[in-house]
Amino acid sequence: HILGDVEKAGYAPKSTIEWLETLELPLQLLRFMQWRWVLDIEQIGGVTVWPVARTQADDLTPHFLRHKMLLLGCAPNGDPFVVDFSTVDCRPGFVSHETWSPLKGTASPPFEPIGRVFDSWLYRIAEKLFVPMDYYVAKSFNSFIRAEGKGA
Repeated sequence: HILGDVEKAGYAPKSTIEWLETLELPLQLLRFMQWRWVLDIEQIGGVTVWPVARTQADDLTPHFLRHKMLLLGCAPNGDPFVVDFSTVDCRPGFVSHETWSPLKGTASPPFEPIGRVFDSWLYRIAEKLFVPMDYYVAKSFNSFIRAEGKGA
């Protein structure tokens, strides 16, 4: 199972499945969240992930949805763990809890991806490969990868 050590994953409650249908998520992410995501708070690769029912009830969810981000948990330091669904790639990543607050306006949250696509994040976890654990580590790692790509 791609979610590795997760105790329980499967179908979300009916009301949550219906709520997800209203979000205009890419179909693959929509079905995964409805049918295969965690049903309790879990640790996946050190990230605390929530069932979608918790996301649905969270006060920050509407603020993230405005920016086409689905809040799914948090890093050990409290950085929100989100999936950017503004493209079909559905990149997972972190938002800096230190520099962004929905109360400070409507600017887009500072987002750093931790996978090229949602599936690559799950794959990296399953294969026990390096995955950044918060916004600043992700930012540093992404800078390193870009520099490596330029032959620096």
